[in-house]
Amino acid sequence: MIKPTRTLPIIVAMSVSIEIWPGQRCRSRSKLTLAERGTSVQADLTYPISKLLGNNLDIYLHLQYVDTIAESLLDYTERNRAFRLGFALVR
Repeated sequence: MIKPTRTLPIIVAMSVSIEIWPGQRCRSRSKLTLAERGTSVQADLTYPISKLLGNNLDIYLHLQYVDTIAESLLDYTERNRAFRLGFALVR
């Protein structure tokens, strides 16, 4: 009899684009992962700031929330929760 192997995680992802005012769109992406060891959540929000700066380079403000297990190989058994703020050149 063949024993069942580990099940693959179930991943649900969603992307939303919202127009704040004409020509300015904010994008949101979220991912929910259901696995044997627990649920993981990642939510990203990007906002274009290149028009505010007045140049032709596409720069985006990037906000991210992560609540996950095994984000790092050093402590892959620990749950990590973090808010991150940064800049992105591409989204």
